[in-house]
Amino acid sequence: MLERLNSKIDRAPVSNELLIRGHQLVPEYVRQVADLVAIGRDKLSEGIGYHGTSLASLIIAMKTGHIPLGRSKGCAGHLYFYPLSHVELQDKGIFQLDADPKKADQEAYTGASWYARNLSQAAFCAALMGVDLQSPQGWRVASGREAIADGQDLGGLELLSQQGVSQRELSRINLSLDKVHRGFVLVLGRSALENFPCSAGDPGEGDLKLTPPAPGLSLDHIVGIEPLSAEDFDTVEQLSGN
Repeated sequence: MLERLNSKIDRAPVSNELLIRGHQLVPEYVRQVADLVAIGRDKLSEGIGYHGTSLASLIIAMKTGHIPLGRSKGCAGHLYFYPLSHVELQDKGIFQLDADPKKADQEAYTGASWYARNLSQAAFCAALMGVDLQSPQGWRVASGREAIADGQDLGGLELLSQQGVSQRELSRINLSLDKVHRGFVLVLGRSALENFPCSAGDPGEGDLKLTPPAPGLSLDHIVGIEPLSAEDFDTVEQLSGN
């Protein structure tokens, strides 16, 4: 097991192939994602906020046309985002504190970027261990990898053992993932706010949550996507045939 992990770890920081292989993508949705990446953050005036996500979630979107919703406890069935300062939310019962708009928008982007990188590292962790990120067990181990590797999550350690991975091997994976700074920041469109329930997110975080029905948020409600790395940009370009 350790030899197999070593060879994968050496490649993880430079290859998105770990997340792509084995998936059958739908050309229409691949093209839609590529067009949104070409827009980037150019249509912020049409947006309501930023949502950070990983290539793994975009792969699902390129298969289904929908960004998947949260899976962890308390987040299941929701899609979290950081609102832009120009968005009026009083009719939703949400009141934003007065703040410098540029500073507030930069903080929103920073928050979404952090989540994008964290979720990307979780996706790589699952791929390196050979577990399904979409399964409850796979998500629990990948998203809680740091606490599990440090021995602070005994339930997670048991799940890790069931996956055939040792605590030492997970620690090595975590070290390799420090080099992975990837992900995507999605600009959610006004139609998302108009069509789905919206409420306050985590206390003190400044985020909000949308609750669209399964299977998730349609790509039609996104007005731009910004990759956080050249590797992610190139991956979308290659998948779309550009």
